[in-house]
Amino acid sequence: MPGTGGPHAEHVLLERVGRIGSPLTLETSEPEPDLTVLESTAPSPYHPASAALVVEVAASSLARDLGVKAAVYAAAGVPEYWVLDLAGRRILVHRQATKSGYTERFELAAGQRLTAAAVALPTLELDELLHAAGA
Repeated sequence: MPGTGGPHAEHVLLERVGRIGSPLTLETSEPEPDLTVLESTAPSPYHPASAALVVEVAASSLARDLGVKAAVYAAAGVPEYWVLDLAGRRILVHRQATKSGYTERFELAAGQRLTAAAVALPTLELDELLHAAGA
């Protein structure tokens, strides 16, 4: 799983989640998110058509991750999408996917905690994710 944040950021989530994989085979594209948390029913070893949670680690790709990719994931019905902004030391959370985008968006800054809504994960410390990603 190559990701902008390197293996450390992925390891933080791998320790907390049972099944992570990528890429996704969507209706109009095949993006390769940095992390995908898959439903337990996702086919294996084939590329899944959706995910419970997609995470992008943005070092130089923030505009694309918040624009094009957010629209693609929302249209595909991915219920929760996170963008870990390394330079801004924050995470941007997108929830409530519709065909035209996410209806709920908010951000958390370093020092705050994050709880996933779409999948059962323990509460995550944003500082730990940022440190693991090299921010």
